[in-house]
Amino acid sequence: MPTPLASATKANVRNFALDVEERMPGTMTSAGVAGGTTSVDADRTGFQVDFFRDKFQLLNSGTASGQWRRISNFASGSGTFTLVPQFGTAATPVQVASAVTYEVHVLPPSIWTVGANRAIREVYRLGLVHRPLFGWLIPLSERSWYDIPLARDIHAVYYAGPQALTDRFNRANSTTDPGNGWTNTSGVAGISSERLYWPTGTNGNHVTRDLQLFDGFIRAIVYGTLASATTYDTPALTFRIGEDRNGDIDTNNYLLVRLLNSVVDLRKVDGGTETSLTTAATTTANATDYVLQVQFTGPWIRIWVDGTLLINYELTGLNLKYAHYLGSSGGGGRVGIREDRAGSPATELRVDDYAAYHSTLIPCPDWVQEGAGNMFRITRRLSEAHALYVEGKSPLSTLAEDTTYGTLATDTTATLELETSDPTWELFITKVREIVYRMATNPAWNGNWATIPEYDRKWKEQRALFDSLSDGLATPVSVRPLRHMGY
Repeated sequence: MPTPLASATKANVRNFALDVEERMPGTMTSAGVAGGTTSVDADRTGFQVDFFRDKFQLLNSGTASGQWRRISNFASGSGTFTLVPQFGTAATPVQVASAVTYEVHVLPPSIWTVGANRAIREVYRLGLVHRPLFGWLIPLSERSWYDIPLARDIHAVYYAGPQALTDRFNRANSTTDPGNGWTNTSGVAGISSERLYWPTGTNGNHVTRDLQLFDGFIRAIVYGTLASATTYDTPALTFRIGEDRNGDIDTNNYLLVRLLNSVVDLRKVDGGTETSLTTAATTTANATDYVLQVQFTGPWIRIWVDGTLLINYELTGLNLKYAHYLGSSGGGGRVGIREDRAGSPATELRVDDYAAYHSTLIPCPDWVQEGAGNMFRITRRLSEAHALYVEGKSPLSTLAEDTTYGTLATDTTATLELETSDPTWELFITKVREIVYRMATNPAWNGNWATIPEYDRKWKEQRALFDSLSDGLATPVSVRPLRHMGY
């Protein structure tokens, strides 16, 4: 499945939330025993045994990176930690090598994952922090009910358009003509089983249409050999194609989007040289249909795969020429489909259900969210003359739970849609601290009974700080706001 736009990691949450006295970083100066029950940092010599006993050591590098264990003893003369149980497993212990980085924590490190996920739900319930979501739907005349595209709560629905083109390629097979006004800009496209294809698969095959679509939305179902960087046959959706001084299609300057080798890739062709502008991770299996959607308005480009927004990109600097690219003649507004091919792919590309709309948005008053909350209804019958553009919100993505004792799952890769530079970051981290410190008053999480009164004081302190920060918000905040697209 695609992964929504995300930034802050589990490690970010923990490290920002931890007070200085609750996190002591270090680096091993020599190797521990082969059985994985010791680690050595000679820089800690002189510390009292009781300073480390019953705290937790988390490894941040090496074979056992992400694992944490309770410190049962500490030899102050040598800087040797004794860990229970061993790093690794009883059957396959992991020796802690020299130069491995680590942290010593007062509380079990996994408590911060639990606290973060509870905080995600709490700040959303309070209407303070949410993930903004956007999606496109193409209405069908026989339907009035629609699935909500990835949003829990809808706050706006728009008519988008007007329609520039819908082509389902449902016409007779042909090896010489794609039909419906498509221009064979390079190679000769055709129709096979009501899908666009190229009878002679060649890298760079290209069909285009002049839709005068300078700002708009395009979508298509794409299919092919997509899983490899060396052997592939993938359709690329091209847009902002201009014309040269002679009025010919300018194939040396345009933008494109393709799926290949586990990424969706926004690329530019500049003077005939092609480079990537930005990518996002996603799934790219062979012989599988994917819905690829691209919205482009001025310098802003958004890209969805199977309804999940993966790229929100702003053209800057010299790339601003593509913001309203007209070509050197001042004409253009073409869109297209290009074949990207390498090696001997087993599955030939196909394209289906192509649609293009202008990006003008008109508020739609005739909608209501009903049922279990995952659908909405348009109270009038619609046609394909206008698409539907839906704005909504959802909680931040929860972090992967640490289901195995002593192991932080995907510590540096599990992400939520929040950046450490966002104004909402402090608010969120404060809620995490409040929840974790409240959990630390429970002996199930904190085996050191002597510290429970201190954590009782600390969680109440963080609650007061959170209330103060949230009172300063005049309106609910969307984290990682996606810039207004010029409507």
